[in-house]
Amino acid sequence: MDMNDSPKFSIVIPTRNGLKYLPYTIETVLSQPSQDFELIISDNHSTDGTAAYLETITDPRFRYVKPETPLSMVLHFEFVITQTRGRWITILGDDDGLMPSFFERLDALAIDTLDVDAITFRRAYYTWDGCQELQGDSVLYYSYYPKKAYLNNNISIFLCLISLIDYMYLPQLYTTGLIKRSYVESIKAGAGGKFYYGDTPDASSAAILALSAPRHYRFEEPLFWTGTSPKSVGFSQESKLLKAKALEFESLNVKDGKVFDNVMASRLDPALADIFDLTIIFYKAVQLCPNAGRMWKSRVVYYLFLAGLMLKDAKFVPVIMTSYATGPQRLALRLARLAVVAVKREFRRRNYDLTGKRPEKEIYSRDRHEFPTIREGSIAVARLWQR
Repeated sequence: MDMNDSPKFSIVIPTRNGLKYLPYTIETVLSQPSQDFELIISDNHSTDGTAAYLETITDPRFRYVKPETPLSMVLHFEFVITQTRGRWITILGDDDGLMPSFFERLDALAIDTLDVDAITFRRAYYTWDGCQELQGDSVLYYSYYPKKAYLNNNISIFLCLISLIDYMYLPQLYTTGLIKRSYVESIKAGAGGKFYYGDTPDASSAAILALSAPRHYRFEEPLFWTGTSPKSVGFSQESKLLKAKALEFESLNVKDGKVFDNVMASRLDPALADIFDLTIIFYKAVQLCPNAGRMWKSRVVYYLFLAGLMLKDAKFVPVIMTSYATGPQRLALRLARLAVVAVKREFRRRNYDLTGKRPEKEIYSRDRHEFPTIREGSIAVARLWQR
């Protein structure tokens, strides 16, 4: 591919001190035979030898870029999407990966014939060593269902906000999502030149993408590895052993002014603000989006959000009931709870997540020796599809 040509796909990997996992992620991309993509890796001023390693890569499909100064995660992501030239773009974490035959499968799925600007795929999971504190002994999980469908974005947002699905089901400019670059540019043009409004890029992109279009397309086939490693920001924020990583993330956010406490103070109870929970993260992302309408910022939606949290996990019940102790507040919560229970019943009846009782293809392993890296997982998936 000539560097003056625009490739069909841009695969982007923003990294910071991820050298332990990055070579495996790169291998899942550059081992693909397709020539119609570019791999862009942006090094956010790593100190672990990442730059020296990247300089050894000679594949013509690869480009190495670097911001002028260290950036917060969200500003780093803003930077990398400006470097893309492909018609479709995705961003990989530096401990994630692509499935074997990624581009051939996209051709077979005829994504260019779909009447959408955003596509999402089922997740497959690889857990790197060192995550046993929160992940237990699970190493790899891959499951394939042949189902696919157009999904309504407003319904999906609502289901996320009441904890029936998490925002990973929404299209996002991150692992498992494939987005048209023209769509990203049109969103930025209508949102003050920015794409991310929040300090969590995956949730922020899920919110703004879903709020900007009526629907997206979902395949229940995994085409990406979602990796979890000790350097993953989400893992470090939950882990008691990795607070230094979380503090580094927060310090870069402060440096770039990416602190949204003032905006959220009037929209989220302080007792919930610091709890690491996917529904809370997504609620914050929706509230911060400039294109979120009044409905999504209403008290009705807020009480439904609270009711969903209480039904999802009993730990939220005392926190919420303590903060909302007046008669009218308790009544509002009771009515919201009844509404969420009714929606949950309908959700199960319609099987909204598209899965059946059993996957058509599946791999599950706790064997670290059999699957020491994502590479061995990819080999296993390739064999699974050859049967």
